[in-house]
Amino acid sequence: MEQYRRVRDAIAADNLGLVYHLYSRSRLRHLDGDEVISDGMAALARAIDTFDPQRGFRFSTYACSAINRAFYRCSMEALKRRRRTPVAFETQCEHSDWLDTRRAEAARLYAERLTTLLASGCADLTPAERDVLTLRFPLEQGMRRETLAAIGARMHLSKERIRQIEKSGLSKLRTALEADPILR
Repeated sequence: MEQYRRVRDAIAADNLGLVYHLYSRSRLRHLDGDEVISDGMAALARAIDTFDPQRGFRFSTYACSAINRAFYRCSMEALKRRRRTPVAFETQCEHSDWLDTRRAEAARLYAERLTTLLASGCADLTPAERDVLTLRFPLEQGMRRETLAAIGARMHLSKERIRQIEKSGLSKLRTALEADPILR
């Protein structure tokens, strides 16, 4: 009897990785992993007890089948539990606007700090950069954004030169915003 127990323990120890491997290949991520692996190990123990080598199968083939059946039973039991305990659908819990609110608050703060930086002249913008940026990105409500071509025609410069001035001004504003102590 002691020898049988030692052989049984050795077979279980050698095939323990089989349970973890089959679990990793399964699509049972919605279930509690510990519960599924526990059922798989119990199935491995039953397979060791009921395996008959005279039938011509390898033990690992027999054990895989038993473990997969245990995983299937575990998922069916979880499905039954979910069906027995109905959960009311609450639309306010379905979608949270926390992230949208945080983004809107951050955008509002950045816009406020940007307006302050432009008014105080801390960004060291040239008059051309200031003109291009105020036409390109108007701060007042209702003002229409100008195109690069329209700004170029107004300032008697090419679209490409206006784009270069805009890029230079945005770079200076970005640097000033990064150095702003309130936004840190």
